[in-house]
Amino acid sequence: VGKLYNGLDRMRKLLIRIYSGIGNWRKCKITSSEAFEKANNFIYKLSQMESFYEELCLIGNNKKIPNGNILAKYSPYIDQNKVLRSNSRLNEMDFLQEAIKRPIILMGKNKLTKLIVLELHWQNEHIMSRRLTLKSIHEKYIVVGLTKLVKYISSHCVECKKLRDVPSNQLMAPLHDRLG
Repeated sequence: VGKLYNGLDRMRKLLIRIYSGIGNWRKCKITSSEAFEKANNFIYKLSQMESFYEELCLIGNNKKIPNGNILAKYSPYIDQNKVLRSNSRLNEMDFLQEAIKRPIILMGKNKLTKLIVLELHWQNEHIMSRRLTLKSIHEKYIVVGLTKLVKYISSHCVECKKLRDVPSNQLMAPLHDRLG
């Protein structure tokens, strides 16, 4: 698990360096927060291209997604950063952040999505329950198959197993009459 988490962190740091280097090469300054945002968008796009290629082609060509499709109920669209997002009922709420109003759509079976969920799991140091993990992920993402993914991660995490484990009662052997 740790190797996977470190892999996402290393990938993000490398992308940030690349975007900063491109900015310096073009003689336009890119702040670290802009580079971080571009790196995350690239990771999201990579995950979505792997999971929703046909759907992205349909949306890109301004065609409707068929009703039986997994994404049809989310009324997806592609934003200005070319990231697939959901039009939710919260669009009219002006006081909410954009990421909450229009969450990013990801597939739970995708490796990059698993890394994103693992990152959240590790950042909170395994103290979050499954429901709290689901809630915090739902604030920014819509992950198809998220419940199964969170159950898988928490059941295979050694630290979480240790925290959930109940100590067993030690059974004492009967004492034999040794003196008599």
